[in-house]
Amino acid sequence: MKKLLFGAAPLSSRAADVTWLLFRLHLGLSIAIGAGWSKLVNLTTATEAEKMVGGAGSPPDWFVQQVADLGFTLPSAYFWAVLAVWGEFAGGLLVALGLGTRLAAFQLAVQFLVIAFFWYDKPEPLLGMYYQQLLFWAFVLVTGVGGGRYSADYWIWKRATARLNPPAARAATLPAIPVAG
Repeated sequence: MKKLLFGAAPLSSRAADVTWLLFRLHLGLSIAIGAGWSKLVNLTTATEAEKMVGGAGSPPDWFVQQVADLGFTLPSAYFWAVLAVWGEFAGGLLVALGLGTRLAAFQLAVQFLVIAFFWYDKPEPLLGMYYQQLLFWAFVLVTGVGGGRYSADYWIWKRATARLNPPAARAATLPAIPVAG
């Protein structure tokens, strides 16, 4: 279970790891700020900065109504809307940090599966909702690859495995090399 949550491995090169970090940062922060935070502070335009100071924490009425339009009754629609908004915000931050990357990305992939393929009456698999479908596949990719070398997961995994197998124990298990003399 720990490996699933925090297991991370370096990619084939440092350049690939840096590219993956930049991809994760952009993807995670775009969702956290653009989708999650903006709904938490009820922004309808990017210039409503005064809403960022107070009143954050609950989804806007229009979003709750959209969730209700999926077939949820209104008391539970509010609950699911809150989970979706906080999932976008917290999940995006976790993907950006590379902390619990696979779990956060999986959760966001499920959300974007619903958004891209079930949200509308007649979603078009390739042409309609292409942005949301792209985000769905991006989160599927992050779920599969994990955080990479430059992630909190990799740092945690590396420390945990070093603690379980310290250098002195590794040296003791190395085969002895005979010395001619």
